[in-house]
Amino acid sequence: MLSHLGERHRGARPVLLLRGVEPPARDQLRVGTALRAFEVVLQNCSAATLAVDGADFEAVAVADVPATLARHRDALVDVQLLHHFDRAAQPITATYRIRFQIPEKRALDMVDRAFQRHLAVEALDFAAVDAFLSDRACSGVARPYADALASYVRGVLVKDRPLAAQVTLPFARYRELYVAALEGLQPYRRPLADLVCAVVRFALNAFVTSAPTGFAPLDGASQSLAALAGERSVTVGPSSHGGSGTTVGVCPLDDGVSRVLDLWRRLRERPAWSPALEEECRQVAHSDTLDALDREKALALWAEAALRASSLAAAEPLGLLSATYPFGTWASAERERMTDARGD
Repeated sequence: MLSHLGERHRGARPVLLLRGVEPPARDQLRVGTALRAFEVVLQNCSAATLAVDGADFEAVAVADVPATLARHRDALVDVQLLHHFDRAAQPITATYRIRFQIPEKRALDMVDRAFQRHLAVEALDFAAVDAFLSDRACSGVARPYADALASYVRGVLVKDRPLAAQVTLPFARYRELYVAALEGLQPYRRPLADLVCAVVRFALNAFVTSAPTGFAPLDGASQSLAALAGERSVTVGPSSHGGSGTTVGVCPLDDGVSRVLDLWRRLRERPAWSPALEEECRQVAHSDTLDALDREKALALWAEAALRASSLAAAEPLGLLSATYPFGTWASAERERMTDARGD
C-alpha cells in the first residue's frame, strides 16, 4: 500500500518564487522595490487564496497571482497555495507572508539628495553617515534604500581608514559592507544605485555585463578588465540615465578604486610605453596601502598596456597574476604565448 501510494498518489509541495527566491516559511518577506509579474513564479499550484492587510482570504486564479502581487505598493499580503494532486487526498498547502513597502520615486529622489548633501563630500566620516540616516528623507518606506547607501559609505571608510574617522572595524569588513550595499541596491534601477553597484562590483573584481553608468573612467576600466577576466565586456556608450557630467561628484570612491581608475586614464592618455610609465604601474601594483583586489586590477592594466606595446615588461605583472582570480587564466595564456614567441 505504501509503495502504491508513493508511486501513484504522490504530490509535490506548492512553491512561490519571488525573483527566483522562495519567501521564508516562518517569517515575512519584505519587498521594497516594485515587482514585475514575470518575477513571480508559482510551481505545483492548482489553487490560490490571498488576504490583504488582515482581510478575509479570497480566491484568486493561479494565472492572476503574479499580476495581483505586482500591483501592491504598501500592504501586508498573506498567500496560501494549494496543490490538489489527487481527488482522494487532502491538498498540500504552503503559506507565505509578504510585506510590500515600495517607496515612490519622489521619496527615493529625496534620499538621493540627502546622500549628496551629507555623503558626497571630501571630509567623510561616520558622523556624516549618521547625519544622513537621521535626515527626514531617509525615514519611512525609503529607509532600506538609505541603509544600503549607508552600508556602501561605511565600507569606503573601513577600507580607506582615514585618521579623522577613527575606524575600529577590521579592514576585511569593508567587503561585507560592500556586498550588503550591492544586495540592497540592485533592485533599484536608479542612477545613484546603479553607479554604486557598478563601483562595488569593480572594487570586488566582479566584472559582469551591465549597462554603462555614464562615469566614463569606471565604464572604460570595467570594459578593459572584464575582457581580461574572461567576461563579456560592458558596452560603453550613452548612459540610460543621461550624460556623464553629474556622476563624478555624487558618489564617494575609496582610494583603491580611485587609484586604479587614475592608472587606467594614465595608460590611455600615454599609449607609448616608457620606463617612467612602467614605474608608475609598479608603484600602484605594489602599493602596501591598497587591498589585494586593487593591486590585481593594477597588475592587469599594467600587463595589458605592456602587451599592447609588445614590451617584455609584461612578464612581471603576468607572472604575479597567473595564480589569481579572475585574471589567472588570461595571464597564464599570455605568459605561454610570450614564452613560445621567444622560443621561435
